[in-house]
Amino acid sequence: MQRVLVVEDEPLVSMLVADWLREIGVDPLGPAASVAAALDLVAAGPLDGAILDVRVGEERCEPVAEALSARGIPFALTSGSDARDLANRFSGAVFLPKPFDFAALEGTMRRVLATR
Repeated sequence: MQRVLVVEDEPLVSMLVADWLREIGVDPLGPAASVAAALDLVAAGPLDGAILDVRVGEERCEPVAEALSARGIPFALTSGSDARDLANRFSGAVFLPKPFDFAALEGTMRRVLATR
């Protein structure tokens, strides 16, 4: 089963994303509610992909995206504001705007995991 890191600081959103990932046959790792927790999970690996909220508390997820990119792990970025500039900064990152539904998450994660 493929493992996907979930980085999301909103508890209800993170539980929903984890449930939806399980529905599509993916094992969610985390969720991590901080950049430090996410970096620990990336280091612990192995991962097949990730979905990162651009803003995690008062932090932005760039350090996590950099760590994933360095390891060749594909990921999606999600945000309620326009974060395509960040997605463009990381080659191959997919942008998933909030709010999203099950179908949008499923399609995005299939795209992300297909690049692995």
